[in-house]
Amino acid sequence: MSHDTHFLERLERLSLPQVEVALALYRDPALVAHLLAHAQLPDAVERVAISLGDRERGPFLIVARDGAFVTCLGEGMKAKGQYVVDREELATVATRFDHWRARWGEAVSGQVGPRHLRALVGRLFEANADLTREEFAAVAAWQPMLRGTFFRLLVETGEDVSASRPSLMKLVGLRLRPDDERRLHIWWKNVWTMGHLHVLTMIDPGDELATVSRETRANLTRHCTLCGVQTLTLRAMWGLARSAAHFTEDYLSAYRSAPAFAFVLDAMLALVAIASAHPERAERIRRVLSDTDALSPSLAPSAREGVVYLQRALRMVFDEPDECVRRHRELGAETLASMPDNVARNYPDKGACFREPSRLPDDIQLIGTLWKPGDYRREGHRLDHVVTLVPWIVRLEAEQLYPPAWFCEPMIEPWKPEHALRLLRQDLDAFAAPRPVRVQPTPRRNDPCTCGSGKKWKRCCGA
Repeated sequence: MSHDTHFLERLERLSLPQVEVALALYRDPALVAHLLAHAQLPDAVERVAISLGDRERGPFLIVARDGAFVTCLGEGMKAKGQYVVDREELATVATRFDHWRARWGEAVSGQVGPRHLRALVGRLFEANADLTREEFAAVAAWQPMLRGTFFRLLVETGEDVSASRPSLMKLVGLRLRPDDERRLHIWWKNVWTMGHLHVLTMIDPGDELATVSRETRANLTRHCTLCGVQTLTLRAMWGLARSAAHFTEDYLSAYRSAPAFAFVLDAMLALVAIASAHPERAERIRRVLSDTDALSPSLAPSAREGVVYLQRALRMVFDEPDECVRRHRELGAETLASMPDNVARNYPDKGACFREPSRLPDDIQLIGTLWKPGDYRREGHRLDHVVTLVPWIVRLEAEQLYPPAWFCEPMIEPWKPEHALRLLRQDLDAFAAPRPVRVQPTPRRNDPCTCGSGKKWKRCCGA
């Protein structure tokens, strides 16, 4: 008896409304395939239990990893050992998929043309740090059709950001000409566009990642991490967690061979993201991150000290991920509550909602901690903050990484060259050649002691 026949015979275990839902899924293999891709199934999972009711009691539709329908379990029948997709997740994915399918119909029928698409994608570049949730959702609706374009732009933009950095670093401290300001503005926009493209590409990367080299895949996050902007880095890690199958071995290798602390940090954050989203890989990743002997022998002592400093944050990530989420929720609420009056007065009720944390949804509290200013390369004590944010980040939907328009718009400020120069100034410190250290010659035995005691060296400090 085939899986499908067995499944159809077991529909009698369901109520009539549940049978209608089950048959609707059975007749829509594209939606089922999208649901299974969205679920980010662990490698060992072969079947999924889709709950049509209570997550524990069911009823359940049992579906194979390849989308074949296996059987139905009536309410009260346990889906032992099965990976469960609950009813709320099913509804969310189905709604989003229907929206994408409608957009596809518009494109096929010619209702939406290239000019409209160019305007949507162009907004990613123009909005830079101020892209709102609503604007992101409008672009993300086209992701299934523009996946390859987003990925190509991500690779090209990341390479351009890194290639432009050395020449722009020379502008730090100089009087800027109009052309210099234009170049800085374009670079700044590219930096933020790179973060948007990360999220858009990784919503559902398809087969794109399998077509590029290991170095190219590793550089996808590295370009963001080297910029030192917390929001960009965490968006990149969100995307990485959704594509762990392509990245786990790459980043384990990158961590062991990293030549400098910035590269160690990038690989560490990537591995924490993968472990947080895929618990079956966590133990192996933890063993590697806990072993400083796994690092490259050529890594500088100061870089090793930085890794040791982050060990406490790593222990919390692996042992108490829910505590990480709770702490950052509190920190976000505190940050919003302390919003300066000149900013708060631009919100309804002059920002009174921010002073009552219980009124703030989780994603708004996250924005409070995610949007803290500063460059974590300069403020080293914030590195553990970035590490412990990862377990929260990987639980979010793509849209939740962006602030809603009502929150974002009152905070928008005109771009200034200093915005880009602030990042480049940190780049200058990070990439500058080390200054030579003058070594004082050791006094000879009968020379006066360098401490100023008046005694000979051999009878004083040199004794």
